[in-house]
Amino acid sequence: MEIYAITRVLDYFGAQSFVSNFGMLGLSYGGFYTLYTAAVDQRIKSSVACSFSHTSKQARCDWMWTRFRESFSDAEVACLVYPRKLCMEMGDGDPLFDIREVKEEVLRLKELAGESKENWFEFIPYVGGHEFCWDDEPLARLAKDIQ
Repeated sequence: MEIYAITRVLDYFGAQSFVSNFGMLGLSYGGFYTLYTAAVDQRIKSSVACSFSHTSKQARCDWMWTRFRESFSDAEVACLVYPRKLCMEMGDGDPLFDIREVKEEVLRLKELAGESKENWFEFIPYVGGHEFCWDDEPLARLAKDIQ
């Protein structure tokens, strides 16, 4: 429902003469919506999903659905963003998500992406908790991607 609502907002702004490209950035639950919305809406040219992974064994009932572990993994959803840009960030001290699980999922994504030559995906592990990475580079890249 929320992703549908976000895409309707994109419809509205996409109809405005002063808007030409979309990017999306989200933290935590917003990272979830960033990953999934970028996967389903090709108007999002670049995205940064921070401090989220639904592969976590610490399932939260408000952002999990029935039998979610039998559906798409984060790596598979990320593949749906290709060839558009995606950056995922995770703090090594995040109390909600285990960065080791996230790194395993990133390795799986690289396996699934195989021979793709384009520089479309980046993973940034950082020293920190459940917060945005302090490095401004992903935001600068997102701004550049959508010009």
